[in-house]
Amino acid sequence: MSELSSAAGTPTDEGVRSEPVRVAPVASLFERALPYLVCTAILVVLSVWMNANVWLHGHVSTTIVSRQGDVAEQLWFLAWLPHALVHLQNPFFTTRVFAGSSGVNVLDNTSIFLPSLVLAPVTLVSGPVAAYNVGLLLAPVVTGLAMFALVRRLTASVPVSLIAAVLWAFCPFMVSNLEVGHFHLTALYFPPLVALLAVRLLRDRAAPRGVGLWLGALVVAQFFTGSEILALTGFACVVSVVVAALLAPKRTVRAARDVLACLAWACVVVVPLLAVPVAVELFGPGHVTGPIWGFESLGPPLAAYVRAPGAHDTIVGFAQAVGYYGHAGPPQEFVGLGLLVVALAVLASRWRDVRLWVLAATAVVLAALSLGLRPRFAFGARPSSNWGPWRLLYRLPILQQMTVNRFGVLVVFCLLVIAAIGGGALVDRARRAERGPTPAARAAIVGAGALLIAVPIIQTFSFPFVVTRQGGEPSWIHRYADGPRRARNLLVVPVEGAAALAWQAQEGFRFSLSSGYLVARAPGSTASQWAVPATGADATLRAMASWELQRAAASPVAELRALGVALRRRGVTDVALLGTRQWIAAVELTVATGRRPTRHGNVLAWTHLRGRIAPLVVTDAQVASCVRVAAATRLSNGATCIIDAARGGPAR
Repeated sequence: MSELSSAAGTPTDEGVRSEPVRVAPVASLFERALPYLVCTAILVVLSVWMNANVWLHGHVSTTIVSRQGDVAEQLWFLAWLPHALVHLQNPFFTTRVFAGSSGVNVLDNTSIFLPSLVLAPVTLVSGPVAAYNVGLLLAPVVTGLAMFALVRRLTASVPVSLIAAVLWAFCPFMVSNLEVGHFHLTALYFPPLVALLAVRLLRDRAAPRGVGLWLGALVVAQFFTGSEILALTGFACVVSVVVAALLAPKRTVRAARDVLACLAWACVVVVPLLAVPVAVELFGPGHVTGPIWGFESLGPPLAAYVRAPGAHDTIVGFAQAVGYYGHAGPPQEFVGLGLLVVALAVLASRWRDVRLWVLAATAVVLAALSLGLRPRFAFGARPSSNWGPWRLLYRLPILQQMTVNRFGVLVVFCLLVIAAIGGGALVDRARRAERGPTPAARAAIVGAGALLIAVPIIQTFSFPFVVTRQGGEPSWIHRYADGPRRARNLLVVPVEGAAALAWQAQEGFRFSLSSGYLVARAPGSTASQWAVPATGADATLRAMASWELQRAAASPVAELRALGVALRRRGVTDVALLGTRQWIAAVELTVATGRRPTRHGNVLAWTHLRGRIAPLVVTDAQVASCVRVAAATRLSNGATCIIDAARGGPAR
């Protein structure tokens, strides 16, 4: 190396100066990048193992955890943005869902524009299922790398940084939401990177302009990934600033100028890039006001933070709602006694470190808010009459649309950063001590702490994720999508059968859906359909969403005739009834449309209805009689029965 260095810049025999040999900078760059490469490799291996039933035992473009519920919704979002861009359509609003009524303001939903854009090449080449599986693989990697970058800035210990990255990338909140493909919640790069920028600004004294511009870009990226995490993290930052002002007022005042300058530079990026999307979300076509889901803001019980369910607890009811059939795992808010004990030990040993107390106090405040309006303290307990601090905030315009229990993930974040700072300090102190623990002993101590945190999580989840073919696309849907290129508005019953969103996405949006498992306006209102009790035709359709065995009788004929009028007004061209036991719905839809259906496997279809819907004139007794015929024989026989009754024949 010395010979190369001395030769560099020395004239050669030909009188030409040789180029300097740049070995040291390349080696230095590789040395800095090596920990990140190792972290990436570890996260990829763990993510592949978690999704082994797709990547090792299935096919990436066909195997999926489900095509129902929230998974179907995420498939729709992954496919929608590429479709809109290719066909030059408005990506923020569409009438492909809730066609003939309100349409859908995509920004008011859990849209994932940035993940959809990143995965668009996969979607266009191999379809949304492949994009979903790639996203499921990459989300923990991106999340873990963000935490790794933060902890590397806080401590020199690479093992501690790796452990923190893994625990953050596979915390209960992440795994629970990965099971159902909630990419808007599982690309959790935002909290660690915001904290990293805060460290750069306040500790490293970086220029506010550079930090502010990066912050603005990060806010824009998170808005198009998921605005709920953006709002939660912003709220947590406000809480931490208030706590810091109380614990260290002089330091806070000194930092205020830099913080305000940083925010001003962030606005230079945020305002021009987000002004239009935010306006569309708040005031654009199909926008929704008020709470989304309409139920009271009840958070998790306090016990959810420290207690995990049994290893064999399943989520049968939850699976029906979101389309996953694995084990429950700990609650999303689960911290565990292990992490709690480690964080308390760090606080006790480093009690003079104000940073740790700011993080701890922020975690306490967020945990208290997450309990909701009426706190509960045990699983299965009824909400108490006690006053919860969330009552002070839940009516604010942005906060009223948040799910309060999701504050829990930021509680985990705060405690994990405390534990990482303490673990890094322990390793550094041992390394400097002349007679400190050996490297093996240090690794054993750090590893024991990591296992104490991780074991309760690992033992209660289903790893690898369970995959299922339930909700697969019926062959009739594929033939329907390949049909004539006319305007088609399909009503799928049960309307809560969210698999229709997945089918529409997989078929390239070649037909519209009259309903869907998305947030849309209630009729005659700007409130969410989930927040307003259904009336009229929507109430009749929602009744059909129940399993037939749970219904005592069909809807009155007057309501069915009103449903037919509503379907004609909404421009419904086709109706598909799913399932082989929908005896009541088969007769009801025949009355509402006045048409005879055709049977295609497990789909009963009423087609070519545009302008031809004419509800039957029958009695409630005739409907009940024909329902019995359908239950005793076949669904199509019930439809034939009610048509014969309307023509004056006997209702057999």
